[in-house]
Amino acid sequence: MNTFGFFPGEPATPQEQLPGYAVAGVRIGRLHETVFSSLSFWSIEDYVQHWRQTARQCLARPTLVLFCTDLTPKLVCAFVGFPADRGVDFEEWIIPRKDLTVDGTTVSFRKPGTVTRETGSSTWRVTIDAISQFADAGGVGAHCP
Repeated sequence: MNTFGFFPGEPATPQEQLPGYAVAGVRIGRLHETVFSSLSFWSIEDYVQHWRQTARQCLARPTLVLFCTDLTPKLVCAFVGFPADRGVDFEEWIIPRKDLTVDGTTVSFRKPGTVTRETGSSTWRVTIDAISQFADAGGVGAHCP
């Protein structure tokens, strides 16, 4: 079973069909949720590319990373990853867009040195192996088992 990834999908019900948004599944360790990704800046393929390149960045060097699920003019919904023992600890954040730099499908904090973990927030640990499996998997058609 995949324990990490961003998996585009079809809306399951008419209520999930929102104009200007795509539905995707996100798996971060034991967390599995449905997200609605704004298509105002990126296509669903761009989100997948963003997740894969960020996963590769995670594998190349332990550093603070952002995996975006929704990019809008004012806010970004993302899983922020902090290097941990043999893996990455993730927290789900909503971040003002002004605090981030977006270059193509690369997203980073404007001031990464000022970012700290949230005390008492939910955290999901993912192993480096799980991130590697996602980074090496196929394209948009990859499914979330």
